[in-house]
Amino acid sequence: MNKIAKSTIGLMIVTILAKILGFFRELALASSYGASMYSDAYLTAINIPLVIFSIIGAAIGTTFIPMYFELDNKLGKEKSLKFTNNVLNIILIISIVIVFFSLIFTEQLVKLFAIGFKDDALSITVNFTKISMLSVIFIGLNYIMTYYLNVKNNFIVPGISILPKNIIIVLSIILSLEYGPYIM
Repeated sequence: MNKIAKSTIGLMIVTILAKILGFFRELALASSYGASMYSDAYLTAINIPLVIFSIIGAAIGTTFIPMYFELDNKLGKEKSLKFTNNVLNIILIISIVIVFFSLIFTEQLVKLFAIGFKDDALSITVNFTKISMLSVIFIGLNYIMTYYLNVKNNFIVPGISILPKNIIIVLSIILSLEYGPYIM
């Protein structure tokens, strides 16, 4: 079997495993909290950082990959690695700035994403969002590393990266039943 076929099969297996774990993640949340204030707050809080950075991440992907190839072809590996390192540093700084401002304006951010949340639902969502906004840093770095690995024809490792995340989320949901919803 050639290398492309092995990579394709590996990526298919990883994708199927990720989808199965994603199903168990949703099942764990639904069976633990149902359609409640906590599940609504949790889903809103974990989606806010993803939405915020997916806009930036898409823009990065459309520019990083062609620029990397151009630098690699014209100036060599050392310059393309230096470029990748510079992009990582820039994304890290941008991510920290986003986290800083989102922590200051969390309530306004939640009101933008969760129209109609009031009182306890709003308060819990704001608290959950403050915790989840720290993930913006890792989401940003993950985007760059995924693009870098894709440029290097490595598609399986980025696909595998979702597996530990889903396992941790399922475990945190289960533990939250014992230790309170903030463990999520």
